[in-house]
This record gives sequence, C-alpha cells and structure tokens, in this order.
Amino acid sequence: MITGMSRAEKIQGRAIGLVLCLCFQMGTAVANNYNTDVSLKTVMQALAKKTYTKVRFIERKSSTMLTDVIQLEGVLDFKPPAYLLKIVLKPHFETFELKQGVIYYARGNDGRQQLELEQYPVLKSFVTAYTSLLSGRLDRLERDYRVSFTSKKYIWRVQLFPRAAATQDYISEIRFDGEGDNVVSIVLLEPGGDTSTTRILPGKIVQSK
Repeated sequence: MITGMSRAEKIQGRAIGLVLCLCFQMGTAVANNYNTDVSLKTVMQALAKKTYTKVRFIERKSSTMLTDVIQLEGVLDFKPPAYLLKIVLKPHFETFELKQGVIYYARGNDGRQQLELEQYPVLKSFVTAYTSLLSGRLDRLERDYRVSFTSKKYIWRVQLFPRAAATQDYISEIRFDGEGDNVVSIVLLEPGGDTSTTRILPGKIVQSK
C-alpha cells in the first residue's frame, strides 16, 4: 500500500482493480479441449476470439499495513471495445466505470468523481494493457510490459513486468494463471508487499457472442 497519495491517486489505485477483475472474463472453455501444449501465441489467439459481458467476482486484498484480509464481492461488466464497469456490493457499495477514456468513481452516497485517463499515464497504461490482453494484442502489451510465459500442456502462466519507472512505483508484477483459453486466477503484486487476488465465482459467467 502506497502512503501519502492524493485522493485522485487513491481512486487511480482502486481503478486498477477494475481492470484486473475484468481479465477473468476472457475464457470459459474447459481445459480438456486442449490435448497439446499451448504457447503464448495460441493463448493470445484464443483470447482474441472471446467476448463476454457479466460475471460475479471475489477480490481479496492483503496489506503489510493491515492484519486482516479485505474481501470485496460484486459484479463486473465488459462491453467491447472499451467499456468497463465494476460494481462492488460487499462490504460496501462502490462503482467504477470506464467510458470513452474517462474513469467514473462513486462510493456510497458520495457524488460521482471522474478521472481523465490522459491525465494519469500510469492508469492509462493499465487500461491499455488489459484491453490489449482481452483482445489478444500481444504487440500492444509488449510496449508497456515485459512479458514472460510458461506452460505445461494446457496449464499456463503469463507474468507482466512494467517497463516504465512510474508504473513500477505501483506494480511489481501482474500474474495470470490459466487453463486452455480460460484465465483462472490473477495476482497483483505491489512493491511494498501488498497483494490483490481476484477470481470469478464458478458457474456465474454470462457470455455474449
């Protein structure tokens, strides 16, 4: 957890979770459909074919500053090419909406605030990275991140390491684990040791083609 941040920077940090959660929407095929080893190319090609709408999620955050793990539950919505919505239902009500290059944020009864992505290069790089991942655009992904890929048959892991120093202040690594064309877990590691893990609830995906 990074201390001494402005309110806008804190919103920016929360908005990162919006993009992280949406990465779970990229696949629903069972691993048994893959009988041979996968490669980064074949995984990205499979992800490029996916279009999804709503999922339920659970996000768990741990911090070196806190003794308890924070758990959020809610609903995610993605409409290609770049509309993202995260609604937190528990333990409080909170919304993040990405629309036409603007993040809209609201919590409880507070008024809605907004962040222009062009004014926040770090947040913009996250949005660009995850949009690229969702659409299978490895070329765009590699502009901002060093990409590492390992696999054993249909089980694979993609690790992203930010290239820009400004991004490295917020993110040490983003780790995706998957089976076939399905992302099953994602972990965000921060420089100070904080982590965030998000997963969807089994059987709660609504797919739109």
